Amino acid sequence: MRGLRRSLKLMIDIDISKVNKQALRILEDLESAGYDAYLVGGCLRDLLLGYVPKDIDIATNALPEEAQKAIRRSRVIGRRFKLVLAHRGVEQYEISTFRRNAYLDEEPSDHPQGDNIYGTLEEDAWRRDYTFNALFYNPQSKKFFDPTGGLRDIEKRRVQMIGDPDQRLVEDSIRILRAVRHAHKLDCHIPASLRKKFSEHAPELLKSALPRRREEFIKILRVYSPFHCFLDMADLGILEAILPSLHPFFQKKQSLQNIRRCWAQLRKKDRSEMEPTEIFTWILIPCLSALEPDPKKWYELSRHPEWTQLMKEELGMFGYEMTDFTQVCELTPQILEMEQYSKRSEKRQSSFLRHRVWPLALDIMYNLKYLSTSQYSDWVREFKNKL
Repeated sequence: MRGLRRSLKLMIDIDISKVNKQALRILEDLESAGYDAYLVGGCLRDLLLGYVPKDIDIATNALPEEAQKAIRRSRVIGRRFKLVLAHRGVEQYEISTFRRNAYLDEEPSDHPQGDNIYGTLEEDAWRRDYTFNALFYNPQSKKFFDPTGGLRDIEKRRVQMIGDPDQRLVEDSIRILRAVRHAHKLDCHIPASLRKKFSEHAPELLKSALPRRREEFIKILRVYSPFHCFLDMADLGILEAILPSLHPFFQKKQSLQNIRRCWAQLRKKDRSEMEPTEIFTWILIPCLSALEPDPKKWYELSRHPEWTQLMKEELGMFGYEMTDFTQVCELTPQILEMEQYSKRSEKRQSSFLRHRVWPLALDIMYNLKYLSTSQYSDWVREFKNKL
C-alpha cells in the first residue's frame, strides 16, 4: 500500500497538458471500444522529469487488428512485430499490444512468426529494457502502473536495467547505446555495476545491425552535450569496439580540444531537425582538422580508404552523405580565400554560394576558428547580397 500511495503522489505531478491531444483521443477511441489503453514508456519518463515528450507511444490489450478497427485512420504494420500506426496530420502514433516472453514449456511452433506473443500489462513491462521505460498511465481513469520500480529510479535519476544485464545485453546490445544516451539526455547516472556490464558487453555491439547503431549515433549527437556522451563511450570501451577509427581522437589532447570546441557550438543549434549529413560532418571535421591542420589537404584525406571505412562501415553513412562530407572538405579551403572568390565571374560566384553544403562548410570553418568573426560576417553579407 505504501508503494501505491507513493505512485499516486507522483502521478499527480504528471502534466498531461504536454501530451498531444490527438494521442489522448486515440486512448479514448480504444476505451470506447472496450479495451484498456495507456501512455507508456519514454513519454511518461520525460513527463515525470519535466520534459516535453517528443514521441508518444500507446500500449493496449487490444490485438493489432482490433485496435485498427477501433482507431480511425490507422493501419496494421510489421510482420515480426505487429503494431498499429495512426497518422494525425504530420504526427504519427504507434499503438502496440501487450507482449510477453514465451514460457519455458512452450514450443516455438505454438507461436506465430516473430515477436507477436501477446500477454498482460505486467508481462509487457518486464520485457522492456529499463525501469523508467516500463511505466503505464491512463489520463482518463487515472490508473498508473509501475511494476518494475521505475518511479523509484526516476526519483534517484538512475538508469536501471530490467532483469539480468548479461542476458538482456546479449539479447540486444543496442541497449548499451540507449542507456548512455538516456543518461546524458536526462541527467541520470548509470550505477557502477551496470557500467561494468556495458564495458564487458561492448564487443557485442558489433553483432547489432549497422543501421540501428547509426540511428543511435544520430540521436546521441542531438543530446545537449554530445562531447561528454562520446567521452563516456570512450571510457566504457564502446568507441574502441564499434568506432575504432574514431576512438584514437578521444585519447589525444589536441583532437579532444578541437572536438570540444566545435561540439560546444552544437548546444546553440536546434538539432531536432538537423540533417544526418550535418550531424556526421560535425563529428568528422574536428577529427580531420586535428589530424591535418591545413584545410587544403582535407579533401584528399577525406577520400582515403581509412576515412571511407569510418564513414561507411562504422558510422553507417549513406553514399550521398559521404559525398556531401567530401564536398565540405573541398569547399573549406576556398572559403579561406575570399580574394580569389572576388576575382570570379558573377555566375561562378553565385554557383559557389549556392552550393548545397556551402552554409555548413562556412559554419564549420568559423567554429573551428579558421575564420575570424569579421571574415565570417563578410561571407554572410556576401551570401545575402548575391542570393
